[in-house]
Amino acid sequence: ETLAAMRHETRRLQRLAADLGSLSRADEAAFELQLEDADLAEIANRAAAGLAAAFAAAEVSLDVEAGPALPVRVDPDRMGQVFSNVLRNALQHTPPGGRVTIHPALLPGTAAVSVADSGEGIAPENLERIFERFFRVDGAARASEGAGIGLTIARGIARGHGGDLTAASAGPGCGAAFTVTVPLAS
Repeated sequence: ETLAAMRHETRRLQRLAADLGSLSRADEAAFELQLEDADLAEIANRAAAGLAAAFAAAEVSLDVEAGPALPVRVDPDRMGQVFSNVLRNALQHTPPGGRVTIHPALLPGTAAVSVADSGEGIAPENLERIFERFFRVDGAARASEGAGIGLTIARGIARGHGGDLTAASAGPGCGAAFTVTVPLAS
């Protein structure tokens, strides 16, 4: 029992160390990007597939909407990390029986993928603060999970690709939507 607890704590500390390294690179815009032509919607779909079991275990529906191809020039692994972080955040803040939906959209000159949840929502004064390192909304469900830097890292990676990660919510109890945007490949 003690060894199992030590293994769990070791994995948690390894993950934290890796996250802090990613945070440092995001702050310095020092990510090494291996750019290639890719489809942003497909990257989001792969991240969703990788987390499908976690969503099922938490009894949260994960819906991936069909949409247009979103041709971009990105580092697929780094963008996959963006979507994994956003999806994990949505899962953490959506109660059992809730829903998370991935919606791809083609905008003028921009590829966009939104991840919307039916979870706790975000107060207007916290919509930008949630991207600050270590910020946690008071009273958020399962607030003890994670290090509080996943969204900071995700935004840094998106911005490193010339894009962005933004949040929208009608307020507490109304769910939230996070949108990743990246310029279309020329």
